[in-house]
Amino acid sequence: MNILFSKPDWFRVLLLSALALRCRPVEAVPGQTLVHLVQDTLYNLRNEDNSNLVYSSIVAFLLMVLLQRFYRHRAMLCYGMPVMTHPPQGRPWPFLGHALNFLSYRPWDLLMSWHNLYGPIVCFDLLGSTMFSLASPSLLKLVLQSKIQSVKKDISNTMKHFIVILGTGIVTSENQSWIKQRLKMSHPLRVEVLEMIPRQTLLAVQRWMTKLDAACETQESVEVGSSLRHLTLQVISGTFLSLSAEESDSTFAKMYLPIVDESNLRVWHPYRAYLFMLPVFWKYLWNVHNLNRYVSHLIRVRWLVRQQERINGGSVRTQDILDGVLKAHEKEFPHQMNLPEMAVRQFRDEMKTFMLAGHETSAAMMTWTLYELLANTALMQRVSEEGASLFARNVDWSRAGADELPSNDQLKHLILSEACLRESLRKYSVVPIVARRTVEDLYLEDGKYFIPKGSSFLINIQAIHHDPNLWPNPMRFDPDRFVDGEIVPYTFLPFIAGPRNCLGQHLALLESKMVISLLAQRYIFSLGEGATLEVDDWENDKDPRHRFMVPVVPKEELKVTVQRK
Repeated sequence: MNILFSKPDWFRVLLLSALALRCRPVEAVPGQTLVHLVQDTLYNLRNEDNSNLVYSSIVAFLLMVLLQRFYRHRAMLCYGMPVMTHPPQGRPWPFLGHALNFLSYRPWDLLMSWHNLYGPIVCFDLLGSTMFSLASPSLLKLVLQSKIQSVKKDISNTMKHFIVILGTGIVTSENQSWIKQRLKMSHPLRVEVLEMIPRQTLLAVQRWMTKLDAACETQESVEVGSSLRHLTLQVISGTFLSLSAEESDSTFAKMYLPIVDESNLRVWHPYRAYLFMLPVFWKYLWNVHNLNRYVSHLIRVRWLVRQQERINGGSVRTQDILDGVLKAHEKEFPHQMNLPEMAVRQFRDEMKTFMLAGHETSAAMMTWTLYELLANTALMQRVSEEGASLFARNVDWSRAGADELPSNDQLKHLILSEACLRESLRKYSVVPIVARRTVEDLYLEDGKYFIPKGSSFLINIQAIHHDPNLWPNPMRFDPDRFVDGEIVPYTFLPFIAGPRNCLGQHLALLESKMVISLLAQRYIFSLGEGATLEVDDWENDKDPRHRFMVPVVPKEELKVTVQRK
């Protein structure tokens, strides 16, 4: 300490204060230590002719005391659960908390390691806020079902960078607004969409088959991830907005996909939202503006078309999900030729929400499924045989019409394909965590745990999916888990559970198992040159997952070569 204060330097005083907090756990700093620290400092300051240094030193130590009390107070609010002051990855820093740890490790892996060490619920500090992480079926049943009135979406934190897409759609709405939207969206998304998806999926797969057939001739590598992103966006934009593939790729994808990419980057690099001096900042705003204007225009035109059809007494065109949404709201605006601007914004946000939820996770799910099937030829053969039993090999599915498709009841027999998709969602936890906040004091398991009002907490889906007590040998890819046995409630959560479960889960699984089956029965896939698969050993740099992207995708593009069967 004498060395530190050999020169009159107020910055060193502040640095010493921070180090004192850093080097001692909050609960273990005795009052006498602070007294000695102040006495030693004042002794070294006595011969310094610099009053500003004295004042700075006193302020620094008072600040340290206040910080201690703040952290101790926050820790007391977390009673009943471990407080992460001594995790193996390092103690929290003042103000930053565990932020540096979350930047050094995959956030969901870091949280999962804490759960493995300390139990189903832990408490930690992040940028001055006390946060919680939950990872047990019993706790999740409470917060997602029994005590759902005490829990809301955490819009202001983890989701805030996606609000430009989600807006006031069904994902972010609450209370009566959510109930109203859910009731009006349920029928289009549970019934009508399942009639439309097979046709749109076949058309999108046929467009990709044309490119894959060309790749068979040239033996060029095909990028699976990016191709599936475009395929799923074509399916969802065709189903919801009747957009052609060309329009989806040339207009919608060019505006929408860059917004999603930038929003993902801002989650982990929040400073990007303030870089107004860089072109990327203004390009992002321009894309958001253009996307809103484009979707709003589609809605206004469709409303006018529907009103004209009402006047003329009927319609012969094929209806889509936008028609179903507008139909559900027509009673609110009877005989109005122009839709109110407030309603346009609401429907626009609904459509953008389904675009985000409907294609990103589906593309990631299919990418991981093909990734695992490439590493397991026997399983790939089983999937191929199942696909051939439904999509006959004597039919050229690259040119077949929608009338040749199996019925929805027949598509339910793609059991193994769907099981592979579900196992991919479990092993790779495409959405590894979701955030919630408490709107009133939350007592769990008869008061054993307490989360105060206004707190943010994380539902650690990956920790549930990788729990060996719930899923034996969790790192083994085993689709038969979903073929042979019953799944215990709240142990499989890719679509969440409870009243606010994902409305689009049936859509996603139907589309994806059709894509996997059609491809497996027609092509033989092999790894492209230089590509590697790491399906078992995830230590160090072998982990195939991207470090921060959500939905979780491979850190390197999955490249394959293709051969026709």
